[in-house]
Amino acid sequence: PTARHRPRTARNPGAMAPARPLLTARARQFSQSISECGKRKEWLRSIGMLSEMREKQLDPDVVCYSAAISACEKGGQWLQVYALLSEMGQRGVIPDTITYGHAIRACGGNGAWEAAMRIFRGMQQRCVEPDDTTYLRVAQACRENGHWQTAIDTLPHMRQQRLMPSENNYAAVLLACGQAERWAEVLDVLHDMRRNRALHSPAGYAAAIRSCSRSLIWQEALAVFQGMPQRDSLQASDWVRNAAIGACAVGHHWLGALKLLREMCQQRVRANEISFDSTIVACDKARQWPEALGLLQEMRSRRVMPTHATHTKAIRACGDGMFWQEALCLLPEITRLHSQLEHVDYLAAMGACGKGEQWNAALELLAEMRMRSVDPDSQDCTAAMSACTAGGRWREPLDIFFEMRQSHMEVDVVCRSVGVLAYANAGRWKEAWCTMSEMQQLKMEPNQLGYVGVLKACALGNHWQQALDTLSDMRRWRFESAQNSHNAAIHACEKGGQLQAAYGLLCDMWHQALAPDAVAYNAVMRTSGRLNHWQRTLDVWAEMRQRQVEPDSLCYESAAIACTQGEFLEVQGKYNATFEPGRRGPKQRGVEMRVETNLLWVGALGLLSEMLQTRVVPQWDLLGRMYTASMLACRRGQQWQAVLTLLDDLHSRHVEPDVYACGAAMTAYQRGEYWQHVLGMLSDIRGRALEPNGPSINAALGACTMAKL
Repeated sequence: PTARHRPRTARNPGAMAPARPLLTARARQFSQSISECGKRKEWLRSIGMLSEMREKQLDPDVVCYSAAISACEKGGQWLQVYALLSEMGQRGVIPDTITYGHAIRACGGNGAWEAAMRIFRGMQQRCVEPDDTTYLRVAQACRENGHWQTAIDTLPHMRQQRLMPSENNYAAVLLACGQAERWAEVLDVLHDMRRNRALHSPAGYAAAIRSCSRSLIWQEALAVFQGMPQRDSLQASDWVRNAAIGACAVGHHWLGALKLLREMCQQRVRANEISFDSTIVACDKARQWPEALGLLQEMRSRRVMPTHATHTKAIRACGDGMFWQEALCLLPEITRLHSQLEHVDYLAAMGACGKGEQWNAALELLAEMRMRSVDPDSQDCTAAMSACTAGGRWREPLDIFFEMRQSHMEVDVVCRSVGVLAYANAGRWKEAWCTMSEMQQLKMEPNQLGYVGVLKACALGNHWQQALDTLSDMRRWRFESAQNSHNAAIHACEKGGQLQAAYGLLCDMWHQALAPDAVAYNAVMRTSGRLNHWQRTLDVWAEMRQRQVEPDSLCYESAAIACTQGEFLEVQGKYNATFEPGRRGPKQRGVEMRVETNLLWVGALGLLSEMLQTRVVPQWDLLGRMYTASMLACRRGQQWQAVLTLLDDLHSRHVEPDVYACGAAMTAYQRGEYWQHVLGMLSDIRGRALEPNGPSINAALGACTMAKL
């Protein structure tokens, strides 16, 4: 027999706890009744029966006390357990190993780890030798309270007591180390477990795999699973396979999780809700949201009842995958299967609506919570505010923010950060600053969303230096740099006319591998345009095209306006255009060449031609401004025919020219001695209640001179 099963002789036989005495018939009845109370968790009644025994002149022995302690353990009453042990000492009743085991588990399982260790030390002081079950209770108590080192120490202590650690002892130590994410210790214990051949049951393999998973060494967990012996009893165990699928979920290894799930079905191992739950989580973490939703449908087809947690995870997967409609469709199914929606369901659904920018649906869910008497908490209100903010709304999140404060609801850092962003979106930068100051007074560090709101407030309040300081604070607090935060800081520099700072932030984005978008480039181009630095504007445009950043219509407008500000174009370009009558836009030759001292009107026409031929669809007012800029550039280059061709093309698009475009066209008509057209356009300007500008008036005077009026 192994050392674990050999009868042991104590070093001091007289100090061992006495064997349990034979009970009288009356005492045996009380003992059985106390044990029945323990099964029903009626700990108070079990203590009352001990008092009843004393009243009937029956002294409770160790068996009765053990039964009462077991009842208190099952009822979670560790203080009563401690009191019963003290009472046993006062009455001269020596606890045995079973009694101490129940007491240690009662204290350790209810967070009283120090009390459990005092009981264990008291057991050793009374020379009551612990067995492997006692050490198991100590390791479990250490696991429940995060004392992984003490759990490891139980293994050498057992060997000193000539006890061979069982698989359950190793499993408890592994779980304690895994819960504390001590991956090196997990590997050491696992190696010791294999060396002593203590890994042989499904429970042991499942504990080893879960410990590796919790320690974030999921590859080792799969190695444990793959190293199992090819015995049908082990391979068919759903415990082990579920643990392996959970390891795949930790490592975002969704293909491995799906493979294990399919193998369970092929080997006739019934996949339960835990199997599907873990696989759905693995697909969600790996951003394989269609697979996650497909697994939920497969659960229905296999008649596996999805748990409430399964539905909640599926809703979160829908939110991560931007499937907000599917997330809302799952809510009635939860109501049908589980009778009532909970906070986590509404929270996940509102999160899905927020990622889909469906602010109206999020507000409806918040109203539904109140209608169903599910009081929204701070997280629910914050989720609704975030959804409204993502949808470009500011009034609704501010209303929720005020309501939370009036109802004295807890307003955490996330909620306040969303409030800062809502104030900034509303143009109320002073309130945004006040909310931020309030957070600093409460020693709350805003999240990234709050910092973006502060940067927007800086732009609205023309505080570009504070925007740069805020961006530095984000780096100091090690917030991950984001595109929207840099865009907001560049916008603040634009408002303050700080071209050098704006361009420096643009370069910083490339250094941090953030890949500036068209919004960032356009903000820098607008800044240089307002300072009449047309060369810098065109340089930024050329850099944007060189880095293959797709421009939007506003970028085209900024570049076209730059062409109207300068006299010569001295950049590398490929715009050289001519016009043909009757075409809806310019005809681009598309020949790349170096344009030196070429007139800027060529570049303006090339920009207009490219914008019309790409997929950029500008608004009508922006399209009109783009044509106006091109016409002004052509007027400056004295390309009168090009001006008139642009005017015809503008009319064919059913866009009314503004007063500047009319002035350029009137100048072109006047240079061509079409005085009737000049006067006709002047009448049209007045008919639209527009004020003629200087070029329009000069062209009209010239036309009157030609007509001798």
